[in-house]
Amino acid sequence: MYAARPLPLPLQEHTTVFLPPRTIAVLGGIIPTNDTSITKTSLRAVPDAFVYSSCTGTWEKISGFPAGEERGSAAVGIYGWKIILAGGMTDLELSGNRSQNIVAVVSMFDMTSRRWKDVSDISKYLPEARDRAGAAVVEDKMYVLDGRERGQENVQGTVFVLDLCDFEAGWKVSEVRMPTPRDGVAAGIVGQKVHIFGGEGNTEAESGIFHQIEVYDTRKDRWENVGTMRTPRHGTYAMGVGKRVYVPGGGVRQSGAPISDFDVFEL
Repeated sequence: MYAARPLPLPLQEHTTVFLPPRTIAVLGGIIPTNDTSITKTSLRAVPDAFVYSSCTGTWEKISGFPAGEERGSAAVGIYGWKIILAGGMTDLELSGNRSQNIVAVVSMFDMTSRRWKDVSDISKYLPEARDRAGAAVVEDKMYVLDGRERGQENVQGTVFVLDLCDFEAGWKVSEVRMPTPRDGVAAGIVGQKVHIFGGEGNTEAESGIFHQIEVYDTRKDRWENVGTMRTPRHGTYAMGVGKRVYVPGGGVRQSGAPISDFDVFEL
């Protein structure tokens, strides 16, 4: 492993997406209020966005979030060359009761034009504000799964669905809820199913972390419990490849404790 050219801005809780050809987009995030140290009392959202080319090894600053839509920790889906961000966090206190501001806004960035696109008024907001939710695009629909609403214990278990071919139809709410509500989950797609790993907000575990692996069948609108994680964790990512889901890193205690474990879940 080697160090590549650093980000132009020290962002936390940003949205990172990988797109061909060999491109990484980093959209928004939160930074300290004094822009110098995360040990201060609060973090706030910034609108900045960047694209990294692995071919040239350089960062390019691109059009930032529209005014009032800047945030971090959004649920993100990729649909063709469009990046869709749903919900997220605009402020976080690092001391006291760790209050935070969670939003429901939905934004869309077009990588072909490098511009933000208008989202239909009826689809502009999730049915409820969410932060650190799982997200998946399956066929022509985007799913926002669970997440929290102002606080690590305020997990919801909901599934919001948007038809990406019909923004005028707006977001729908699934009648079924996740069996184990949590936030900070990893969501990996295999076929028409979304596998949800780990997460935080577990009041029954000293670590605050969930170990459950649950699968959402998008066609049947149904959940299934399929096992537990070898090492329970949160704040990571999952990628489905073939009949396997890869889960790298994550945190083993609520709010942090990162590890380097790399697990593979085989169907």
